Amino acid sequence: SYENVLGKNNVDVIKGFARFVDAKTLEVNGETITADHILIATGGRPSHPDIPGVEYGIDSDGFFALPALPERVAVVGAGYIAVELAGVINGLGAKTHLFVRKHAPLRSFDPMISETLVEVMNAEGPQLHTNAIPKAVVKNADGSLTLELEDGRSETVDCLIWAIGREPA
Repeated sequence: SYENVLGKNNVDVIKGFARFVDAKTLEVNGETITADHILIATGGRPSHPDIPGVEYGIDSDGFFALPALPERVAVVGAGYIAVELAGVINGLGAKTHLFVRKHAPLRSFDPMISETLVEVMNAEGPQLHTNAIPKAVVKNADGSLTLELEDGRSETVDCLIWAIGREPA
């Protein structure tokens, strides 16, 4: 674990809510701590959109806890985690959809990578849905989920995975 590695390098791990008093002093849970070097590691958690039905989706942690491969999967996100998850699920044989907000996934990568990825997805899957902004998720009577987009498009799947980024814990 990170704590073991830090401990082996003589780094004290102190958990709590902290605030800087000055450049070399913190107040953590009411206790004053002074050090020459201070690292604040907030940790992170998956982000989720602020839309109705968001709770019906899972994140990458939930994906690894699935008991079986769903038949139809929607992955929402344009970064490498979304692309990796969609690619693996597609490769395992599920009907996979990747929903991205803008024109392509991996926009922050070299354009050649993003363009090649789009070509491969168009030929082999997963099915790419561009300019796709989630509006709501509806849980249907049969347990399936319908992802509704702002532009009126929708897709019904058995599992929806949010992979839109991370935020501080």
